[in-house]
Amino acid sequence: MDTSQLLGLLFRWLHIIPMAVLVGGTIFMRLALVPASSETEGAAEFREAIRRRWAKWVGVSVLFLLVSGLYNAVTKIMAFDLPPIYHMLVMVKLALGFVVFFIASLLSGRSEKAQKLRQQEMKWLNILCGLMLVLILVAGYMKFLGTGAPKKDRELNAVSTSSVQQDIGIIANP
Repeated sequence: MDTSQLLGLLFRWLHIIPMAVLVGGTIFMRLALVPASSETEGAAEFREAIRRRWAKWVGVSVLFLLVSGLYNAVTKIMAFDLPPIYHMLVMVKLALGFVVFFIASLLSGRSEKAQKLRQQEMKWLNILCGLMLVLILVAGYMKFLGTGAPKKDRELNAVSTSSVQQDIGIIANP
């Protein structure tokens, strides 16, 4: 395994692991934490303690997702001859990602706006889970599309084809 492959694998892991933390934590909050704490007296302090800890993980996850996503997109776009729909899906994924980051940051934040948003926490968790599901589906479809031909192979093929055409021309027209 060469250095570029190792770096690619590292950045893939730095994208998948924070995504799992962010999505898994959000689903846990939606399906277990918020419903259970609404049934329990004195849960407000407990939820506030969880929110403070969760906010740190949201921030770290967003940072790693932005850095690794940018690296992964740029290296793939530069290395492969991708179909136009792939480029469009990168932009859709980026836009959805920013919306997810914004909502997740607000739900875990300390500001007055964040506290106001948490008054309708189940609604916003439903929206956030839905957006995350769409993001995962888009990413899966992008993987399904494949990577196309490496640009190096395309350039070599163009040179080879041109060379063969010249050779045929020489043979046909001596």
